[in-house]
Amino acid sequence: MNFSFTPRLNTKKFKSSSDDYKEEVITDKMIRKTATVVALLAVLLCIASLSSVASAQPCDHNMTIDSACCTNTTTEGWFYNVTNASWDYITRYTPLFHIIDNTIGEGYYGFCINLTVPVSPGQTFNASKYTAEPTCRNNSIAYILNNWTIDCAHCDNVSAGQSAVWYFWYINETFCSLGAPQYNHTATPGDPGWESNWIPNCTAHPSACEFINKSINQNVPYKITISPKTGSYVKGTPVNLEAKVDYCLGGVGEEVTVVFEVDNTSCKFENNASKYENTTVNGIARATLVCNAESANVTVRVKNRKWFEIIDPTGCNPGEEYQETLRIINITDNAKFSFEEAPTPPREEVPALTPIGLAALIGLLSLLVVLSINKRE
Repeated sequence: MNFSFTPRLNTKKFKSSSDDYKEEVITDKMIRKTATVVALLAVLLCIASLSSVASAQPCDHNMTIDSACCTNTTTEGWFYNVTNASWDYITRYTPLFHIIDNTIGEGYYGFCINLTVPVSPGQTFNASKYTAEPTCRNNSIAYILNNWTIDCAHCDNVSAGQSAVWYFWYINETFCSLGAPQYNHTATPGDPGWESNWIPNCTAHPSACEFINKSINQNVPYKITISPKTGSYVKGTPVNLEAKVDYCLGGVGEEVTVVFEVDNTSCKFENNASKYENTTVNGIARATLVCNAESANVTVRVKNRKWFEIIDPTGCNPGEEYQETLRIINITDNAKFSFEEAPTPPREEVPALTPIGLAALIGLLSLLVVLSINKRE
């Protein structure tokens, strides 16, 4: 099935500046030379500016839209058409796409981000991949990904989730942190009542609005940090580990379970196993590791909680436009340790006899011999 949408046009503007030159003697020849220099500088500045954009978007992943499921589900609502500066009532299909990252040989199911860009199985394109920032909208998107089953066997959830993701992707961040959605489909960007450029019809698609209502301003985990991250220890010496969980809206959200895992079977946690779970207290979970090995790698993971990456083709395919997608990822961090044998205590050495001491020892032995002979006599 071909899912066709109204394409949008991305435009980027680059600012440039030039210096004014004051010459004491101006001739036609010097004017021409000056113009040439200015032109060359402008070219160099343009190249530099483009290089900075390219470095921010490495475009180092080749992606293929492999297939789609839930192809008959739809959502309805109002979308603000920026080009026409008007609200349009539209119906959109809400399939779930299976996407293959050809660069690393992994596949995933992902939601679309951009409501206006066409997408269909068979498309291949280059893209950049980066971890989503801890913002209000991303906080709500992650809550949706964590609290409803999103797969090909639950198409109603897929459809509601896609509509809710669009609502949060286009949301006004200032409104996002204020409280409950109002589903205002008349206010335009910049107006006090503007909340999002996508407003689902809660009558036609109530589950989409249910997802939104339950997920806004929930404080979800997005990052975990283990400490220490490296070090060298004596074999058999306990290593105290700490895993700190960061929450998207700051502070400490709901306490979570952290899974500690070590890749060497000669290493054990306090439960005498290579895997240990502990619940956070004020966002921190702890564990103790003992190793009788040369080295070990430790991974910490927030159990049953996910965050997401953004697969972004913007600027990676000149003249073409492809869909941005979300990829669900685990919340993890890693540490690496080395271990060595305990140092052997230094052996005490008997000091060598001096000539005087040696003579005294010989004299003492001679005296003992004489005394022994006299005793026998």
